[in-house]
This record gives sequence, C-alpha cells and structure tokens, in this order.
Amino acid sequence: MTDVCFGPCTQNFYQAVASKDTFEVECSRYYETKALNKGCDTQVKSIWDLTLPAVNEFSGIDTAYDEGRGLQACEEVCAQSSSCDAFGVSSAEHIAESKWQCIVYYDCTVKQYNEHLNLYVRKEPKQCFAKATSHDGVFVNYLETNGMVSQTSRKLNVPITRFKHIHLTVNGQFNGTNFGYRPFHEPRATYCTDNYDSDCILLHAGALSAVVMVVFVSIIAFNACIIWLIVERTSSKETAPYEQVQLRRRKKFMPKKGKIRKRTTKSNLQNGSTPIQF
Repeated sequence: MTDVCFGPCTQNFYQAVASKDTFEVECSRYYETKALNKGCDTQVKSIWDLTLPAVNEFSGIDTAYDEGRGLQACEEVCAQSSSCDAFGVSSAEHIAESKWQCIVYYDCTVKQYNEHLNLYVRKEPKQCFAKATSHDGVFVNYLETNGMVSQTSRKLNVPITRFKHIHLTVNGQFNGTNFGYRPFHEPRATYCTDNYDSDCILLHAGALSAVVMVVFVSIIAFNACIIWLIVERTSSKETAPYEQVQLRRRKKFMPKKGKIRKRTTKSNLQNGSTPIQF
C-alpha cells in the first residue's frame, strides 16, 4: 500500500527554509491510500461545502477550490491540528452533481460507506510541534495547557533579523544548524589569470580595463588637440601688425620775451584809432 504525502515530502520529516524576511518550518504529512466512497462514523468533525462561508479553519478554501486546489486546501485544514485523524473530499460522482465538500475528522475509529466522499486517513506522526529561538524571542506553532500540547498552525513562521541565528527544535529534537539570513556579497570574478593579452586587459580586467581605457582615450584626445592647433596656425593668414603713431601733443603757446609783435589793421588806421599792441 502506497502512502500519500502532502507538504514538503523531503527525506527529512520537516523542511526549514530561511528567506530574506521569514524563517519557515513545515512538516510532511502522510496518509493511507485514498479510500473510495468512505467516511468516518463520528460526530467530531468539521464540514464545509460550496453553500457555506469560508471562515475560521476553512478560511480561503473557496478560493483554492476555484483555482483547482480543493484537495490540497482540505488537507491543509487537517494539517493545522495534530488532533485531525482523517479528511474526506467529494468523489467524482458528487462533483458531477456540481457539489463539493470537505470534511475534517477528529476521530476515525470506525469507517463507514459514504457515496459522496473519498477518505484519507492520517498516519503517525501526526504532530508537528516546532519551536524556534531567535534574538527576538521564542516562537512556537502550538499551545501547552495543563500538560496537553495542541498544534495551532500547519507552519511556523518566524521574522528574520539579518545575521541573527535561529535555533530550531521539532517534536523535541534539536536541530544543530544555525539558521538565518546572511546576505554576503559574492566575491568578484577574477580575470586574466593565465594571460594578459589585449582583449583581456581592455575588456575583461575589471578596474584595470577602465583605467587603461581612460588613459588610451586621453592620449587620443591630447594628440587630436595638438593636430588641430597645428592645422589652425598654418592655415591662418599672416597680417602686418598695425603701426601705432603717437600724435604730437599740442604745445602751449608762450610769447618770447623781448619781442613785441605789433599788429595794425587797416580798419583801425582808417578810423583814426590807435593800433593795438601785443
């Protein structure tokens, strides 16, 4: 008889995964082979069908059913509690009548015929008591009351602080692995380990390639400027410099001593006036 597995279904009984923000623990669940047209004869059960609201432990099962994940969603309701002994989902005949239901049994000592259900009976171990201890405290997925331990969720989710370790214990067994999120940078790749040819130095040597390219471009730019200046000077016409001649400054008139210049005008003589002497 082949067992049916839900959950991680890895070699270990449980799977612990640390991501960037969350540390998650989930156990594998094993069931007996699907029993056709069977159910459990008990009143200790929870029932959901398409006419009921998806609340409490059945929260989200309606969306999962619409997405074609009805079987997995019903099993996940059973996996939330270590008290679940079995679960049943609608048979093909029931689905053909446009009906679907999920029944979670908390006791399955006696089985009985049920034309609408296929039954999955849970195998041991049914419990998945996970405890994680981190820098921020202790996190568990169960409650302990008067010596009785009851599982409250299918997974244990713990918030992660970078570079802070998380220690895990599942069903009383300590895991010696230091879980956590350590975002170390990957070492840079090394180039030109064997040969330093032109292709490697110019394109694949990281910072060295950048320096070589800057120097190469600078040399080309400098030579281009020199050539441009030479061409400009040889092509330009030479013109004679403009000769600047300083104008003579006007000398201030001063009469020479000892010489008196006399000026007699014709009009003065005719009028009988005395000539003016300078």
